[in-house]
Amino acid sequence: QDDERKTVRPVASYGEAAVYLDEISVTWGHNALGRGPTGTAIRTGEVRLARNLVVEPSYETWRASAARHHLASSIGLPLLNGDVAFGALMVYAPERDAFDDAEIEILVELADDLAFGIRTLRERSHHDRLTAAIEQVTESVMITDLDARITYVNPAFERVTGYGRDEVMGKNARFLKSGLQT
Repeated sequence: QDDERKTVRPVASYGEAAVYLDEISVTWGHNALGRGPTGTAIRTGEVRLARNLVVEPSYETWRASAARHHLASSIGLPLLNGDVAFGALMVYAPERDAFDDAEIEILVELADDLAFGIRTLRERSHHDRLTAAIEQVTESVMITDLDARITYVNPAFERVTGYGRDEVMGKNARFLKSGLQT
């Protein structure tokens, strides 16, 4: 979250890590709660590997809780929008040095795919809100592609022109100047 504390809020978890995450507090700020793999991955936009949580200096704040839940290593993978992280994918393991180079490569791909999916859902949600707003305006709205083919009209367009949406979709917008309007 982009709040004053720079709070990290888990949105999905599984297994022992889920219980662990319920017990701890993490931020992505420049403070003790932001120095672990999660906060560092978000703050820097870089992968942060903690091979041994028992001796990892940045893990001091969470060491006891991680040990209670048998977590021995972790990796923080930033979820990026361009060069800016908007979250992190965290993976915890019960053994030290759990992530080899091949697994890290796969996890980086997974984080990139996850970030793409989240960005797409957010854009779709934004698009749906804009579409709902355009559907409500009283002014006629028509959207065309680069070849002037109509790709969208709002209900006001239908009222103003007398053409139904299905009648105009895909037609070249120039037909509206043809003198053939009803």
